[in-house]
Amino acid sequence: MYENLEVDHIFRIVEDDADAINQISSLGFSPSEMREHTGQGTSSRFIFFEKNYL
Repeated sequence: MYENLEVDHIFRIVEDDADAINQISSLGFSPSEMREHTGQGTSSRFIFFEKNYL
């Protein structure tokens, strides 16, 4: 039933961006700079891999 299931987006909603970055960095990941979505009240950061990103 799920053999062709693909993940498109993963969201992590946080109140304290600095704390979230510290937590992610402590796991060995290097998040990108913040990208703000003008007019939407949201922003995003990415963790890049060889062929994908989160």
